[in-house]
Amino acid sequence: MSPDTHLADPKVLLLPLRMSDARAIRDGVQESLAELMPFAPWAGPDYDLQSARVFLQYALDSNRKGEALHRGIFRPEDRLFLGVIGLHAIRPRFKDAEIGYWMKSSRSGQGLCTRAAGLLIGHAFEELDLERVWLSCDITNIASQRIAEKLGMRREGTLLAYSPDEEGRKDHFLYAILRSEW
Repeated sequence: MSPDTHLADPKVLLLPLRMSDARAIRDGVQESLAELMPFAPWAGPDYDLQSARVFLQYALDSNRKGEALHRGIFRPEDRLFLGVIGLHAIRPRFKDAEIGYWMKSSRSGQGLCTRAAGLLIGHAFEELDLERVWLSCDITNIASQRIAEKLGMRREGTLLAYSPDEEGRKDHFLYAILRSEW
């Protein structure tokens, strides 16, 4: 995949992330702490410009190595930053990847993250030749579950004690979709 590949529909534009996006990412995380903190261990009141730069360097490096495909989600008409989406842990040998995403709180509930995820999943199957895209989300993360279900992903099971947090370990649901189902 070309590093400058972008995906678009009338409501969302997925563009390669750049270091110049650090401020928008930091601001988006800070705006969305109430929604992100229960599910994203990296999100907290101390998420600052340097935190965004560290993420961006990781995203750029993993994109370059072909290990992931991170994109910013933008509004097409003015390129307003909306969130981040990515295929993580792309495994060419197994032809699969995990999808992950977050949307600024002020833009959630409008179907934009579902549209962005649909674009990226379609790209994974059509251009990256993957056979399976999967998602894990906290069993209390209703918004992510709704997105997965709207995209036709099937809940395959529960990952017990999957992710640690300050209260112990949290269970996750595992969702997946196959190319043949897309």
